[in-house]
Amino acid sequence: MCCPLVVPVDTRKAYVFYKEPDENYISGSLCTHSAAGSVEEITTSADDYLYFSATSQGNDIHPTFLNSSNYMIHMNYTYGSGWGAAKPFKRLP
Repeated sequence: MCCPLVVPVDTRKAYVFYKEPDENYISGSLCTHSAAGSVEEITTSADDYLYFSATSQGNDIHPTFLNSSNYMIHMNYTYGSGWGAAKPFKRLP
């Protein structure tokens, strides 16, 4: 896989995102100090380009990406609950 993005979650965990060029999906896995978690598909609505980013707040993760309709999309991963729905918040020209 190409273009990993590592987001520290706390002192013992990190979430690793994967985005392949020219593909519309983003995958990732939660990793601990001792093991990598299973890879999960987070979204299939990302643009073909590599425009995505993420940050964490406590144990929660907040990725954003550009979809094929030029909307910036926000998602939320709540630790212990999983992924919330993708929410568009800004259309780019």
